[in-house]
Amino acid sequence: MFSDELRPVVMKIGITEAVNHAGRRVVGHFLIQKILCQKAVVPSGAQVFGAITLGAFARLVTDHDETRQVLLAERADGGRLTVDALSQGTRHQLFLALRIAAIESRLEEREPVPVIIDDLLVQFDDERSAATLQVLAQMAERTQVVYFTHHRHLAELAQRVLGPRCEMRTLGADVSTAATFAGDTPMLGDESRTGR
Repeated sequence: MFSDELRPVVMKIGITEAVNHAGRRVVGHFLIQKILCQKAVVPSGAQVFGAITLGAFARLVTDHDETRQVLLAERADGGRLTVDALSQGTRHQLFLALRIAAIESRLEEREPVPVIIDDLLVQFDDERSAATLQVLAQMAERTQVVYFTHHRHLAELAQRVLGPRCEMRTLGADVSTAATFAGDTPMLGDESRTGR
């Protein structure tokens, strides 16, 4: 199939991709285990997950397998899926929902810090991207949210969905776009909104 010259390169690329994939899975499972220790985050994460998935998932349930606590995503029809059984995009949405819930929990106890996101919506369809942008805009009412993307259609979607609640900046020549979601929190370096 491959020439003798290309075979080592193809094998190396395949191995690298397999290692990257495995690493992402390990990090995902680690994140879930850390989140499960924060009991209040799971119900809040379930609400965010439901919003991002447009109601496809009604709640998150914790259960135990032979060795550890596991997280299950419950569909609106009552069917339950393990994290591994979710599609890659839905798994990303779950991890995002849990991170947002953890950030929201932190905001209850501490001073706000900016939330910076880089090309998070790449694995999402437009409907779930729009729902996620709405969730991020709600979070921007409490803390600054900055979203970077080099995908023009995602920047246009943010402008269409959020209107004046989204402020765009193009960085470089068609390299990247940063969207800052307007809320009550002043943007970094924006002295007109801080009163200074």
